[in-house]
Amino acid sequence: IKMNETIISEPLNKDLNKFILSIFKDINLLKVLENNSWVAGGFARIVANCQFNMQQENFHDEIKNYLFKHRGDIDIFSVSSENIRKCLNILTNYNDLKKNKISAVESEFANVFSKNVEFYRDDCFDLRRSIKVQLVNKFFYQNISECFTSFDFVNCKFALTLEEGNMIINYTH
Repeated sequence: IKMNETIISEPLNKDLNKFILSIFKDINLLKVLENNSWVAGGFARIVANCQFNMQQENFHDEIKNYLFKHRGDIDIFSVSSENIRKCLNILTNYNDLKKNKISAVESEFANVFSKNVEFYRDDCFDLRRSIKVQLVNKFFYQNISECFTSFDFVNCKFALTLEEGNMIINYTH
């Protein structure tokens, strides 16, 4: 981040917050975000577009299209490899997922820079209906500001965090 850039953090609007929380709850991502981790990259950018009314469709369709039609993923960043391993255990906790009728499958849909988990509804193992999560395990940052310094493009400098049960959008100004 340039020295004159600051990070702004603000809660998502009520309806968008509720929608994101419902998606994240089903696949244990809320517990991951409580574990010194955050979402950054493409999914956070899509959510930011929805927050600031820059999306082309209503926010439900915009997010569903990103996840399902375009097979986008949710990138998780954290402070250490140990923390990423802990997050992977949280994500794949069989008992939590079973309550939500979700199955988690570790996959190699990306590259050597992440651990990858794909989530399916137990009644539908259709790839077009799964949610992909990447736990970035080769690059670690002590905070979002440090993470943003590694991003090449300003339009990617968005992150989602969880604070007191609300999703927070973080971005540079």
